[in-house]
Amino acid sequence: LQEVSTSMLVLPKLESLKYFNYFQEGSKAGDTMLEIVSEAIRKQMRSSDLTFKLPGNDFLWSLEKISKDRLQKLAKIIRDHVLTDPRTIKILEKEKSAIKLKLQDPITKKNSRAVQKLTERLSQLENFDLDLTFRMMSHAEAQKAKNFKELTQQLEKKPAL
Repeated sequence: LQEVSTSMLVLPKLESLKYFNYFQEGSKAGDTMLEIVSEAIRKQMRSSDLTFKLPGNDFLWSLEKISKDRLQKLAKIIRDHVLTDPRTIKILEKEKSAIKLKLQDPITKKNSRAVQKLTERLSQLENFDLDLTFRMMSHAEAQKAKNFKELTQQLEKKPAL
């Protein structure tokens, strides 16, 4: 049984953006991550697709004639692209190095709470998993929204792929 293709609106969202903004490089790391996500989406776009960068960590992607199965595959391709992008790896490695340096600092070593927090953060980085979610709805559902704010709120309530 083949899944029926339909037109979809997709809300790709880098949930972990705030996490990157707390890196030593600050919002520069977060901005770079958004650029990487944007590029990954653009690489998967067809000529009939539209994409928009929304405020914060959201994008809006309109796709014509696509099945949920194909959309799930695209989401995986995009996540994989972002995770393996050399800039992502560089950002993560830079932050790990900065934390390791802080852990060597004699003043930091005397503060057990700081050591614990830094160790937890380092562990998170060592086991990093990109929190890039994709929520979707059909164009028919989207047309029922009264305004753009309502549309994005409805998308936010959809389960992530």
